[in-house]
Amino acid sequence: MKVIDRIKKLLALSNSPNENEAASALAKAMDLCSEHNLSLESVKAIPDGEAITHRDISGARTKTPKWEKLLAASLAKMFNCVCLNSRGIYKERLQVVGYSSDSEICAYVYDFLHNQIPKITREHMKTKHFRKSYRRDAYRKDFMRGVVLSVLAKARKTFNKTHQGESTGLIVRRLHLVNEYLKEFGAEDYELNFKDRRKDALYAGYSAGDKVDIRRGVYKSDRNPIFLNT
Repeated sequence: MKVIDRIKKLLALSNSPNENEAASALAKAMDLCSEHNLSLESVKAIPDGEAITHRDISGARTKTPKWEKLLAASLAKMFNCVCLNSRGIYKERLQVVGYSSDSEICAYVYDFLHNQIPKITREHMKTKHFRKSYRRDAYRKDFMRGVVLSVLAKARKTFNKTHQGESTGLIVRRLHLVNEYLKEFGAEDYELNFKDRRKDALYAGYSAGDKVDIRRGVYKSDRNPIFLNT
């Protein structure tokens, strides 16, 4: 964002040995922060040269399943990103938009969970029998939603644990900056609406989500937890 680059340049000038120049630069930086509802701590915490990126996390398809949209949108917010359903003439694809380090982590965790959820669903559906195919499809969709909600709850718990003890002043308000960036293109985040048809399927899916070892998906190694913002 141009405003971030401008504020960073002013902050650099605020370290000038010339007291008048330094004071003027700092005042201008604070005015810009106030105008755009930012904090100096947020701007300082963004590494120089790190840009907001659009990262595809799914291939182009005619229609994206709702469980994938729920998973992607929820993880995006967790990692200070925004999830977009990028539509073409006949195809659509999911994207996460955020600073490169945030979107990389989000895409990594999404890819891991996206591979696990269908496996759990296939195993469970082998134990179910339906006289009508449409009932089977409805049950399967609600079951997958339940699994997604379960793994998201575990992911949030892990995320919050790794951020314990951090003061709110040190947490980067990157999501706000990403939304400001998207406004320039007229793009917005979206909300999903669900109609619960099979409570039993939803609860069964939530219970089955315990099988997912979330630690394997949120740690690149024991010494390098990717849930920690960099």
